[in-house]
Amino acid sequence: IGGRSSAAAAWTGKEVLVWGGWDSRGPVGDGAAYEPVDRSWRVLPDAPLGSRDPAASVWTGTELIVWGDASRSAEVVDGAAYDPTANEWRTLPPAPFALNQASAVWTGREMIVFGAFLDGNNASGTKHARGLAYDPEANSWRAIAPYPLSPQASSVVWTGVQMLAWDY
Repeated sequence: IGGRSSAAAAWTGKEVLVWGGWDSRGPVGDGAAYEPVDRSWRVLPDAPLGSRDPAASVWTGTELIVWGDASRSAEVVDGAAYDPTANEWRTLPPAPFALNQASAVWTGREMIVFGAFLDGNNASGTKHARGLAYDPEANSWRAIAPYPLSPQASSVVWTGVQMLAWDY
């Protein structure tokens, strides 16, 4: 695959998975895995997603979950999960709403995505940042409780017990 920025990436314990992102022509929708012991690359199978600059991604311990898009021109609510053992993708159900300025964490049970949907002028249709949680076992989404942080600049981290979110 070609060089890119803003790709989804994860370390599986054996290899680095890279998918999507942005190259000199725009969003890309391919991926590869790098195995550092053998210093070898393999191309990932085609994903059930179009080209995009992923908004959020996490490694669950068994899958790379890629969701959303960083585009300011489309409300994307789809995603997919890649299982490197089976070398297969599966489609996620549509999320309740889109976020294009988002950060994600893995809790050990859910992917939590927190941020906003911003337009081309960096304005949000909501007063505060908001979030979603995806449960891979139930294959379902839920909205998380809102909190009054700026929708323009929210970041998150998982402490092992709770998600901490902050803005500027």
